[in-house]
Amino acid sequence: MHIIGIELIDGEKDVIKNLCKKDNNTEGWFPFVEYRNKENPPEPGSTIAFSVDSSFYRLDDKSDIDITISCIVGKNGSGKSTLLDLLYRILNNVAYYYQAETGYEGCKIEYACGFNANLYFEVDNQVNVIKINAMEEDSQKDTIFYDGSGISISDFIKKKGLSSLSQFFYTVVTNYSAYSFNPEDYVINGKDNYYLNGIFHKNDGYITPIVLLPFRDWRGIIDIENERTLAKQRIISLIIYLYNVKGTLLVENRKPTSIVYKLKGDIKDLTKEYRDKIENISDNVISFLNNAWEEYLDLNGQNLINDIKQLTLSYLVYKTIKICKNYKLFTEELSDITSKEKAIEIIEKIRNDKSHMTLKIRQCIEFIKSPLDQEGIINISEVLPDEEKSLDALFLELPPSFYNCDLQFYSNDNQSETFLLSKMSSGELQLLNSFSYVLYHLNNLDSDKQNINKNSNINYPSYNNVTIVFDEAELYLHPEYQRIYVYRFLEAIKACVFENVKKIHVIIATHSPYLLSDIVSDNVLHLDNGSAVKTQCEETFCANIYDILEHQFFLESAVGKFAEEKIRNLLEQSESSSEKPLSNDEYEYYQKFINKIGDKYLKKSLECILKKMR
Repeated sequence: MHIIGIELIDGEKDVIKNLCKKDNNTEGWFPFVEYRNKENPPEPGSTIAFSVDSSFYRLDDKSDIDITISCIVGKNGSGKSTLLDLLYRILNNVAYYYQAETGYEGCKIEYACGFNANLYFEVDNQVNVIKINAMEEDSQKDTIFYDGSGISISDFIKKKGLSSLSQFFYTVVTNYSAYSFNPEDYVINGKDNYYLNGIFHKNDGYITPIVLLPFRDWRGIIDIENERTLAKQRIISLIIYLYNVKGTLLVENRKPTSIVYKLKGDIKDLTKEYRDKIENISDNVISFLNNAWEEYLDLNGQNLINDIKQLTLSYLVYKTIKICKNYKLFTEELSDITSKEKAIEIIEKIRNDKSHMTLKIRQCIEFIKSPLDQEGIINISEVLPDEEKSLDALFLELPPSFYNCDLQFYSNDNQSETFLLSKMSSGELQLLNSFSYVLYHLNNLDSDKQNINKNSNINYPSYNNVTIVFDEAELYLHPEYQRIYVYRFLEAIKACVFENVKKIHVIIATHSPYLLSDIVSDNVLHLDNGSAVKTQCEETFCANIYDILEHQFFLESAVGKFAEEKIRNLLEQSESSSEKPLSNDEYEYYQKFINKIGDKYLKKSLECILKKMR
């Protein structure tokens, strides 16, 4: 699967900004990959072949996942984020039609307006196109060309239902820039069109085919502390899994040793907090669920102190209600809870589900079998020694969500000193957050939905194809982390071993030459003043970093602007020195400047010039 490119036909200035739209076939086409005649969009329904084989980014022959990696580069303001926003708008509008036609639960999807663009993508070597003409609000002129024929998106969904999503691709987007996705940037002709709210949420069984990460509220603000809390278990389970089972370190020189855990607060306060989170549910339903869980798990026969038992029950009731509210598979069950027996039926249905939807409940049940103290340490050598177990199996062995968990590491250089995950540098945490988010969603997408679909008429999609977008991937990262970024990600993908996900297209928007030196030039889209342009440098893969900076990122000089101006002033002065020689003060001023120059050749050349100016 490949995202071939985006063709921009037309758009409101507030939406397309400085991107060039189609003009006599000379503008408006933005290809992400190399294929024959890539200067123009391919013919819908045609067979297509790409210059970079999809096995190129496999780390070894044992992997059966095809991975394509593309890069978008250009100066600030060249149109990178705007082009990616077009991708999000198109996929959002596809989701809008699915929600309208099938009525699936989840956050309401708003139709994105103000553009006319086509998204070309390949599945099984065939060109498909999604055409969105959203120059008017909810214009209903949107079509899809798939499997050799064109049809309106609405009719396509009516014909094929939710299962048709499996024929497309799921998109995971990470963007940690504080200035991205600001609601003020989504005003068209004075009217708010902040369509993004619906695709920040992910409580619909992955029916909406795109998610933006990390979550931002209606003001476009990231709650960093909340993100850190939510990310910890995800990161801990991933790091231990990769290290214990695969022998892989996600962060160089950081070996995990133990899990440190502690209850998040006072037990009675936590119990009350979970009860308070349950809204618009009758006391009878809560009571039935409480009694049902207590009987179903035989909590009176378990080795739990009473306060922990009440906390665990409150958490299980809260999660049961949340699952029933968010996932259509269980939604209708909530109104059927008229007795303890009915509540047990729902609990059994949840217990039999092995997908990501019920993972935290299954984790809590494992905790009941082997309860923990209020605080303590778990050596990771005791966690998941069995190589056949999955990432989810490891997650089940971690303390449940009412515990704060941290991971203790030691360094290869000094194994006598330990430090915590929460105390890592911002760059290390950024790498872990970004990768763990993506791998978490890939793992969920890969989870077994056979049992769900067998016992319902929903047909949650199983995606074989995934697009991953790292927008401004290098944020917070030291150049060395940028240099190893692609390799570390590929290593983690290989280690996770997915059953259903088979094809991944990674798109990286970056200013980093270190990242770009791992990307084949055929898959690099260069933007300049809103257009796709060709560059002088033929190959980026393994290329010299300075050549990449000069030719791929349009760098105008090899030194800083301040230093460049100092050199220019000296050269301009040298041109008029024959008429007016330098004074002693001027000579001393330039001599001090030249003495500080790091490049030996440049320094010697300027010294020769200065001597001639006396």
